[in-house]
Amino acid sequence: MHSKAMILIGLCIGLSGAAFAEGSPFRSTVRGLTIGNAHVVGGNSRAQIIRGSAPLGKADELARFGVDEVLIIKNETRNEVQREISELVAAGIPRSSIKHIPYRYVDLESFSVACRQTIDALRFILTAQSRGRTVFYHCTAGEDRTGLVSALIRMLTQRVSTSDAFKGEMCENGFEAGNRNKPRQVVAAIRQELTPLFLHLAMKIRDGSLSLRRLDYSACGAEPEVAEAVVQRYRCQTSSRFRAR
Repeated sequence: MHSKAMILIGLCIGLSGAAFAEGSPFRSTVRGLTIGNAHVVGGNSRAQIIRGSAPLGKADELARFGVDEVLIIKNETRNEVQREISELVAAGIPRSSIKHIPYRYVDLESFSVACRQTIDALRFILTAQSRGRTVFYHCTAGEDRTGLVSALIRMLTQRVSTSDAFKGEMCENGFEAGNRNKPRQVVAAIRQELTPLFLHLAMKIRDGSLSLRRLDYSACGAEPEVAEAVVQRYRCQTSSRFRAR
């Protein structure tokens, strides 16, 4: 297990690399959006579920596209969350339609907190869609926290298997080593903390204790013991969509 000091050192080393610091290398696949790593996850033509990276400087684009609700799933580090909220409101998206969940991607406060935050994110997204509202959600690069939530949405709404959700929705859009620019220390920390969280919640979906009708905190009890052999099977290779900068 990595100590907090090792993780922090890894982050400092990794974030000094220009390629990683520039953000996600994955381009938008949503017509009308140039925000990095933007992709449709579900919904319909009337109310879409769209993932992406932080839209700093592009709030007007979201408003023109017709986004009704925005979910920010990241912790505040350099006042960028407050800056984004201000930009979204200035673009015409009501403050009441913007939710911020201070979700970390490494050095998680606890399994229970991260699990509850994930449930909160799923509730917000799926409730907005059920009400006929288009929702855009993101972390920073739209790869790790965003990827985990997106995979669970696919499993809940489209009955995608755990393996297919992990490979297709997470790895292909930059989760851990899916983005080859990501420092190995960050990849290791994500595998240690976010991957077991995903596998636990995926198991809850498979056994029916987490569903569209039952999105509650009962899935967030004791921290799960995920066998190392299982975690080893869920490791990303470089995405086929990766574009070197």
